[in-house]
Amino acid sequence: MSTIKIGMLQISSQIYPEENIKKILSYSDEIKKSGAQALFLPEYFYSYSSNSKCPPPYLVQKNDPSYYQLQELAKSLNVYLLGGSAATRDNDGGMFDNLPFLDEEDNLSIGPSLYNRIHNFTPQGEALPTYDKMHLFVCDLNGDDHQTTNDQNGQYDESKYFRAGKRPLVLNLKTSPLNVCIGFGICFDLRFPEYFRELARQGAELLSISSAFTVPTGKAHWHTLLRARAIENQCYVVAAAQCGRCGSSGSSDNYRYTYGHSLLVDPWGEVIIDAGDDEGLHVAEVDLSLVHAVRKKMKVF
Repeated sequence: MSTIKIGMLQISSQIYPEENIKKILSYSDEIKKSGAQALFLPEYFYSYSSNSKCPPPYLVQKNDPSYYQLQELAKSLNVYLLGGSAATRDNDGGMFDNLPFLDEEDNLSIGPSLYNRIHNFTPQGEALPTYDKMHLFVCDLNGDDHQTTNDQNGQYDESKYFRAGKRPLVLNLKTSPLNVCIGFGICFDLRFPEYFRELARQGAELLSISSAFTVPTGKAHWHTLLRARAIENQCYVVAAAQCGRCGSSGSSDNYRYTYGHSLLVDPWGEVIIDAGDDEGLHVAEVDLSLVHAVRKKMKVF
């Protein structure tokens, strides 16, 4: 079967994981009625911090209740749960031991093995291979008239608290009901076309690019970059994104605005879905035969 039905969930994640998981589960009936076989989630769907100097305070760690939450989420929704990332600790020990902390001069004490990691699961909650963000976000938006954050700090440098991933991921699901090869990236990876060309060379037919784009960079570059990655690699692109005010603790006015506009783009560069500014589930059929038709029509790699 060359056609699959996928869902893309656009949300505004806050600090507390329980709140975010509850929000995702609130779409359960809608997901099941839609017939979606896979659900793509945004970057930082599990916990989002308004403080650009630190990672989210709530981490995922294997063999920990946080990890079991994600497995149960996939099982409850009965879909392939794909593409969403969470700040993840990659070693043993207490969940909050040796995290990055700021001293009085805003210097960081970096934890042992912290990654911005995509966690993938089958509908039965079985773990699939993970991907660690390889290109960490470094950007200075201070002085930008369009910077919309209450964090009062438009400087971002994920390399101060995350380690960069070392290898790309193409997930071969050709023997599953999805019958597709998916390549994974996260947010800032989008600006490195050679990375996605490598995913395509490894057989990717669909590229998942989960994101939490800032508003100014989103307005300037989001649509252009996603359409370019689809066109040059002759792949579908699904980009589930954070939207609106994110990272609040509920008792604080600190937050970050994110751009939204989760997109589904076909291999010819046509935008099938633009989710706009608001939270919501978006479902569409993806005809994988179009990937092969476009590649047969125009040889680019």
